[in-house]
This record gives sequence, C-alpha cells and structure tokens, in this order.
Amino acid sequence: MNRVLAHTGARYPIVQAPMGWIARTQLASAVSRAGGLGIIETSSGETEACQAEINKMKALNLPFGVNLPIRFLRDDAMLKFVCNSGVKFVTTSAGSPAKFIAPLKAAGIIVYHAVPTVEAAMKRVEAGETGTLVLNKKSTPCIRALKSERTRAIHDEGLMAPDALKGIRDVYFHGDMEAAPALAGQSAGLIDAVKSAQQIIEETVAQFFAITGRLGGLALARAFG
Repeated sequence: MNRVLAHTGARYPIVQAPMGWIARTQLASAVSRAGGLGIIETSSGETEACQAEINKMKALNLPFGVNLPIRFLRDDAMLKFVCNSGVKFVTTSAGSPAKFIAPLKAAGIIVYHAVPTVEAAMKRVEAGETGTLVLNKKSTPCIRALKSERTRAIHDEGLMAPDALKGIRDVYFHGDMEAAPALAGQSAGLIDAVKSAQQIIEETVAQFFAITGRLGGLALARAFG
C-alpha cells in the first residue's frame, strides 16, 4: 500500500487544502467520501467553530485530518483539543512545527508538515500568468492571493499589515474581492469550470491511470513516444 494511504486512511493519495473558513465538514466530507482526505481548517481562528467541525467529521466515521497553521493559532487551545480528540492525521504549516511535534506524536497522531520555500515561490512567480500574486515577501508568512487592487498594493509594498485578513469573511461569503486578500494557490489560473469534489477526484484518478498506463506501455516497448 502507498505510504500516504496507510497514514491517512484515504482511498487515493489526494489531500484537500485546508482553506480558512471553507475547509469545514461540508467540503471535507465530500472529499473523503470521494476517496481523498478531507481536512478541517483552523486558520480562521474561530476555535470553537473549528472544534465543532472536527466533532462533526468524527461522527461521520470518514478518514480526515486537521490543519494546524502555527502562526495563525492564538494559543495552544486547538493543539490540546486535537491531541485529545482522537484525530489520527494532522498537517502543520505557516511556521516551525518544533513545539507541536512532541505532543502530537505522543497522542499517536501522524503529522505532515507543509514547507513552502522562498526559492520555490520565486520559481512559481517566473512560471506564466495565473491571476495570483505572492504577498508579504519582505516578512513572514509569505502568501499567495488572487489579484485585486488591494493585493496589487500589498504586492508593491512588499509588506502586509497585521490586520490585512480582517475582512476575509466578506471575501468568502459576500464576494467582496477588495475586503481582504483572497488566498489562493497558483493553480487558480487553471480553473475553468465549477465541479463537485466527487467529479474532481474521479477525473484526477482517471488521468493518473491513463498517464501511468501510457508510460507503462512505453516502458514495455522501450520507446519514448
């Protein structure tokens, strides 16, 4: 068995991004039912709401994980909750996980850490136009967001104000693209349709087997095309 599958309990090695406010039970359960690994976010800072979402996912008996974005956690309440919740898989991000690893491991939790680097970020910037900007490059954390008048100003400044994300709920729930930076990966430029989690995962798995099948055929034929 693929090691990622063994660690996550998912059917496919596809892990959902822990998008703040968005990555909650509705999305995570859809991803997990489709064979991927749903992740519950905690970067929104809404500790009680996120804890409630974790409990909702546990009640569904689906494989899932929780993301702990170190720089965005106000205290250790979420860490303690996760350690005592029975959660089996955690991703850490946005800072050094050094202080988190020991208690998480002691609770029997598998931990994956996301490590974006400045070099990798700059390399992506030199890839083509994707509709996103890398912000806060003169400080940390360095983030990527959709282009808007607000994010262009932040990009040009090189620094992001501490309260820049204060209006993020208005972005996600009211469509106000100037209320705060709309966080997004570079793959946002590839989006050309709205699809269900089930459809996205099925298409991804089908494409994987189509590509590996073709490569297998080339290997047997000792050919390159």
